[in-house]
Amino acid sequence: MDVIQQLQPLLNSSYSIFVAAAATLAVLMKILSHIIKAMDWHDKHFVRKRLSRLRDIRSGATNTRLIRYLDDATELELFRIASGVSTSRSKMEYLLELDETGRWNRMQLQSLSKFVALQPDSKTPVLSVTSLDKLSAWTSGISTLLILFLGAWCLNILVRAGSPILGISGLLLFGLAILFARYLATDCIDYLIVTRAQRYLSLQAQMTETDQ
Repeated sequence: MDVIQQLQPLLNSSYSIFVAAAATLAVLMKILSHIIKAMDWHDKHFVRKRLSRLRDIRSGATNTRLIRYLDDATELELFRIASGVSTSRSKMEYLLELDETGRWNRMQLQSLSKFVALQPDSKTPVLSVTSLDKLSAWTSGISTLLILFLGAWCLNILVRAGSPILGISGLLLFGLAILFARYLATDCIDYLIVTRAQRYLSLQAQMTETDQ
């Protein structure tokens, strides 16, 4: 009890805020460093492993059809590594056409790839949004707002408590809420991207018909 009473003034001082903030930043930087190393290791031993195997098999193949198949598989694997999207050749060609417009970055193309579909009466892929996609987007958006509201509420309660340590804890909780909210917002963000892409492609098609 005596030790706790002696530490109480230190914990409530402004100095403790800097100490806690510095310690938190150091931990976060350490975690980030380990994550980057893990991603590099994963890229080296898993992401490119299939490509290496395909090239090794291709070098020893003699059957014409098998060589053609391996060349196609290698091209699709290269596309997967470059874009992060695993898909069929027709969908890959469609995504490459979208990429040539220069309107979408790699992450946005990954979002669009989720909505690329082949209609039964057509050989050309299109961006298709189902009712389930819309429901998922609405659920995602509402969940995101609720998590952000909960994080802000916890931050407000802990900051108003007056203790620097509780204030730091509130900031950490709010930061975690933002990260979790971003994860939940994925479906909503994907939906916004694809609807904008659909409007753009529809407008481009109308302009092409008008020029003709």
